[in-house]
Amino acid sequence: MKLPLISIIVPTYNSETYLGKCVRSILAQSFKDFELLLIDDGSTDKSGKICDYFAKADNRIKVYHKENSGVSSARNLGLDNISGVWVTFIDSDDCIEQNYLEKLISHTESNIVDLVISGYKITAKNHRLVHDNSYHLLFLGNTSCYTVPWGKLFKTSIIIQNHIRFNEKMKLGEDMVFLYEFISQSSTACLTGNTGYNYNTNAGNSLSKRMFSYEDEIIIYKYGTSAIETLIANKHITDNLAIERLSQLKVFFIRRVLNSLYYNNVDRRIRIQTIKTINTPLYVSLTISNDWKNKIYTWLLARHLYTCYDLLRTSIISMKRTTQNNKKHDSLHNKILNQI
Repeated sequence: MKLPLISIIVPTYNSETYLGKCVRSILAQSFKDFELLLIDDGSTDKSGKICDYFAKADNRIKVYHKENSGVSSARNLGLDNISGVWVTFIDSDDCIEQNYLEKLISHTESNIVDLVISGYKITAKNHRLVHDNSYHLLFLGNTSCYTVPWGKLFKTSIIIQNHIRFNEKMKLGEDMVFLYEFISQSSTACLTGNTGYNYNTNAGNSLSKRMFSYEDEIIIYKYGTSAIETLIANKHITDNLAIERLSQLKVFFIRRVLNSLYYNNVDRRIRIQTIKTINTPLYVSLTISNDWKNKIYTWLLARHLYTCYDLLRTSIISMKRTTQNNKKHDSLHNKILNQI
C-alpha cells in the first residue's frame, strides 16, 4: 500500500460551526496525495459526528475519538498515527485555499529542506532558503508565524527520530515550544509567502489574554524560555535583532508570571522569591510603557527594590478590587430600587 506524501492533522473540540468548511477545503485540494487525521477531543457538540460523516465519504480520512484533554494531547495522538513523509497542522476553525498543499510541497521538490514556513501574514513574493548559518533570518520580520504550528510543512522523520511532541503540561506556548524544538533539530528551512492558509480570527479561541494559576504560568515560563534558549544555542543565532525578537517572547512569559503572582493571591514569600529568580533584568531592559504604573514597576525592579514593588502592586490590586466591589454593590442597589 502506497503511503501518502502528506499527513494532515486537524484537532477539533466543539467546533461544529467551522469544522465542515475546514474539512471541505482540505478535500478540495488540487494536491490529492494526503491523509487527513481528524482528532475529536471529546467534543460535546456535533463535531464528532461531522468527523465520522466525512470519513465515510473519503477513505483518506481517519477519525480518532478521545476523552477531552486539550489540543496538545489531540495533536500528539495525531502524530502517533501519521504515515506521511510530511506532516502539516490545520486548526478546525480555519480553512485553506485550493492550492495550499500544492504550493507547500512544491518547495520540497527542488530544494532539500526539513521545514517549509508559510503563514497568513507573510507577504514576501519569493521564497528563500534558510540554512544552519542563517536561521536568524526567520526572526527578523513579524514573528507571529513563528509561534504556531499551522501554515507549515514538517518532515516527519525529524519528529520521529527526535520524539518531538507538544508539551501537554503547558496551557499556553506549547505551539511555540514544539516549533522551536523542531527548528533546533532541522538543517534547512524554506521561508515563503502566504500559500493560502486562512486563519479565522472570529473563532474566539485565543488563550493569550487568559490568566492561569501561578503554577501553570511558571511551567509556561520555564518550558517557553528553555525552548528559546536552546534554539538560539543550537542554531548559533548571534544577530542582535533576531535575539531581541526572541527575547521579547521571553518577556511575554515573564510578564505573565508577574501578573499571576498578584491576581492569584500567591503567598508573599513566594512572590518575592519568584521575582528574584525569574529574569527581571531582561524584563526591565525590554519593557517600554507610557503607563505610569508600569514605569514605576520597572524602575523598582531595575533597582532590585522587590519589597517596594510587591507593596505597590498589592496596594493597586487591592484598590482595584475595592472599586469593582463598590460598582457591583451600587449596581445591585440600583436594581433593587428600580424594582420597588
